[in-house]
Parts: sequence; structure tokens; C-alpha cells
Amino acid sequence: MAKKIVIVSNKRDHDKDYSGFVDSCDVVVRVNKLDNIDDGKTGTKTDIAVDWPNVSYWKFTTQQQHIAIVRNVERLYLIGPQPVAVDFCKRYNIKKYFPYPPELMPFVGIAPHFWTACAKAVKLADTLFPEDELYFLGDVDCVTRSGFGQWDITSDENSYLNDLVSK
Repeated sequence: MAKKIVIVSNKRDHDKDYSGFVDSCDVVVRVNKLDNIDDGKTGTKTDIAVDWPNVSYWKFTTQQQHIAIVRNVERLYLIGPQPVAVDFCKRYNIKKYFPYPPELMPFVGIAPHFWTACAKAVKLADTLFPEDELYFLGDVDCVTRSGFGQWDITSDENSYLNDLVSK
């Protein structure tokens, strides 16, 4: 029987309470700072975290980054240059992490580094759990999700997510 896998993005303005559904899934994948975990509408279960510790990330406190949760996930995947990932782990005493698989990066075409961490988390879940049911809790549109309008490649990212949603 297929497992239920949910990818929870950082969307902060949920109008409904999804906590029961999220916490009932077999695997819960969360992205970056786990922003929406505090409002209680997306449950608390976190099995996999996909994090992108970059320059803007350092301005947030350890509470805002939910480091206590990130330290205890079964699998932490870090996107970005390995020296930054190593520094992140040293800074927060994280003992175990996995680099985001480089073989998944080319899927976005000419500029994989421009895809959001959220899209990369979805791709990772789709790769790790190919026979299971994937659920996505967040905005499919990159500009809505990230707040960045200058991304040249948003149509590729949006197309990828929309194709998954329509499966």
C-alpha cells in the first residue's frame, strides 16, 4: 500500500487547520525555517527537513529557524555549497546531514540554483518516494510562494509543480 507523503512549504497564512492530516501522513517533509509550524495549522510532525542556509538565513534567530526541530529530524538535506552547510552544522551542533543530491539539480534546466528550496524539496520527495502518494501544502506559484518576482525561471518551476499536481 502506498504511503502518504506530505511536503509542507513555508506558507504562513493557511485559512484551514491541516494539522490532523499532516500529522497522520507517513512522512512529513518541511522546508527551510519551518515558518508555519508555530501557528499549529500544519501539525508538528517532521521527518525530513530540506534547508537552504544562505546569507539571508543567518539573520534569523535559532528559534525562528526552528533549530531544535531541525536537529532531531530523521533526515536533514542541505542545499547549497558544502562549506556553508558544514558551517551551518557546526554553528548549531547538528551532527548528521545529507547534501542535497547533486543529480537532482539538473532537472530544472539551465539554472537549477534559481529554484526555490520548496521546489527542490518536492523534487526530492518525488525521487525518494516514487511509488507513494505525494501531497503538497503550499502555493504552487513560485512568485506567490517566495515573494520574488525577478526570477527568470519561475515558469519552469511552476510547470514542474503543476505537472505533479495534475498527476
